[in-house]
Amino acid sequence: MSHSDRIGLAGSAACNPARRGQFDTTAPQLEQILLPLHWTSNAAPLPAIVISESGGIYRVNAYLTVTSTSAQTPDGAQTTVTYSLTVDRNSGWKITDVGGLQNA
Repeated sequence: MSHSDRIGLAGSAACNPARRGQFDTTAPQLEQILLPLHWTSNAAPLPAIVISESGGIYRVNAYLTVTSTSAQTPDGAQTTVTYSLTVDRNSGWKITDVGGLQNA
């Protein structure tokens, strides 16, 4: 199983090969941090908003409610996370870029 398969959407057919490769590259470093903390997270999607569209390229803000537990927060914590996605209709609706709130 590849690292991208373990992190859900990033390893799915929804992402283009460049994004899958990017997640495969960073996943081992994240595992070194998260595994010792016994980190678990569950996400539930909230409504997304299309920010712009040009030539079949959509910029979308996707919102998730994330509940996480760790050795440091065993009772858990809940937060809302925003991701800025670029989705290419011309490539079968593949996600071509993912960023955090700073890119939204």
